Amino acid sequence: MIEDIRASMDSGETLEHDTEFVPGDEVQITEGPFRGLAAVVRRYLPAAQRVQVLLEFLGRSTPVEVGAFQLNGARRYPRPLLADAMSPSS
Repeated sequence: MIEDIRASMDSGETLEHDTEFVPGDEVQITEGPFRGLAAVVRRYLPAAQRVQVLLEFLGRSTPVEVGAFQLNGARRYPRPLLADAMSPSS
């Protein structure tokens, strides 16, 4: 499968992925003091590369800000798909 993908791309072409954190998405915290805990995305702060999530902690939903790189489970879209979705014809 990887060879098929490589064959379909030009030799110098790279495909970058953007991560979209959508409120309500469930994510897993992979680093830091909350590592291993599940959380729900509350809002994404792309300029700061931070995500505000809600953690269930001591019976309460507590908002916590973590680095975007500390989360797993967000939706990932290839850049060309994002560009197509943003175009007026879609």
